[in-house]
Amino acid sequence: MTFRSAEGIRLWHGLRKVLLEYWHAINRLDFASAATHVAAAGTQAKARHKRALKRDTCSDQVLDDYFLFVTALDALQVYAAYWDSVVEGMYSQSWSLLQDLQDSLRLIKRFGRRPDIRLWMVLEEQCAGLERLYPNRPCLSAEMIHGPVVCSVCGRRMDDPRCPHIPGNLYRGQLAFGVVQEILSVPAVAVVTNPMDKRCGVVLPDDDEHFVGPGILRGALRDGQLGPLRFAGVEADLDRAVAAGSDASCSEEATDLNGRTGSGLRSASPDEREDAVRLTLVCSDTPMLAVEDLLRLGRVRRTIA
Repeated sequence: MTFRSAEGIRLWHGLRKVLLEYWHAINRLDFASAATHVAAAGTQAKARHKRALKRDTCSDQVLDDYFLFVTALDALQVYAAYWDSVVEGMYSQSWSLLQDLQDSLRLIKRFGRRPDIRLWMVLEEQCAGLERLYPNRPCLSAEMIHGPVVCSVCGRRMDDPRCPHIPGNLYRGQLAFGVVQEILSVPAVAVVTNPMDKRCGVVLPDDDEHFVGPGILRGALRDGQLGPLRFAGVEADLDRAVAAGSDASCSEEATDLNGRTGSGLRSASPDEREDAVRLTLVCSDTPMLAVEDLLRLGRVRRTIA
């Protein structure tokens, strides 16, 4: 992601100390502290963004960069919060945080001028791997009868000809989407397997046996066998029944889809039953991300289109 304005570049450079503290906290597995570092910066950034929206003197590029700036900080905060929830054994919450993180990454990928920065690419790959750790759960899709849908940018009804905003597009630092102000009734609720919003899954208790995958991840983190910056992917055979246990143990070398090799953490029942899940967490030999990948976001040429 490359900021298009000098203001956006200046703001990211100004966070150098905060970003360094964040990265060191992630390395120490002090996820709560890492989230706190960027949460405070995010609060200030949102206030700055709000003030900028009220000023007519700011250009579209500056306002769009404010939006990306806030979105990037949100992504880093949620990333730390996700790993913290896994360590604390709050698996249902961690699933929702994983979806929040992916939402932020999609926005960065769509509106960032150069979304191929290694940081965002690695986080996107990690999210895809982490999703494979969670059980496939039925999701609920509600049929709703609602009132008018208004535009988040101009406040008019979205079917009003005077509203020119297309949902999903960015307008002077504001994302356009429809806001349902009133739900009149919910005639039916359907059970689906491929929902638009994966947060709508049936909530399972954190100690449910289907959370064996996140349980293995938690054990590896707490035992020091794995850290977020070395997590490279998941290899699994989930066609078999769920294993009763969730203890992680080191296994042979494993290779992930991108060719990185490293230690594998494998789960199976103690007696290696044929019906046990074979799950391997792929660990990179070296950290997949360095602090330079984080600071590089602000280290760009000042080219203003």
